[in-house]
Amino acid sequence: MNVAQYPHYVYIKTKAESTQDANGFIIDGGEGEWNFLCMGRFEGNGKGSVITTDTATKVVYSGIVYCQPKSYIPQNVQVCVFNQQPGEDETINAELMGDYTLFGKLEVFGINLKTVKSQLNTKLYIN
Repeated sequence: MNVAQYPHYVYIKTKAESTQDANGFIIDGGEGEWNFLCMGRFEGNGKGSVITTDTATKVVYSGIVYCQPKSYIPQNVQVCVFNQQPGEDETINAELMGDYTLFGKLEVFGINLKTVKSQLNTKLYIN
């Protein structure tokens, strides 16, 4: 029996970079779009374990996404993990996530609280 090490599809929402207008005011980069990051494996936090974030607050996280070691995701980025890759013609939005949740294709949707890189994998703590 062959078990996939990374059976899930990990997407992140990248935000467009902010710019500055002629008067020096910052213009928000906009909503951003969902991009495929890598294959991963989601494991829920069944014990209610707590992590300490960079702001020294203790948080009970929803689960951990294990990604390939080369992957890096900054904190406070939206992360979405699917069991099945969305089709080329499907746009990732609230409606699609609702449908995928209904049919069991969405593993987790949340914010990356902390990224821990190790030799074997990269862990994303999702809330």
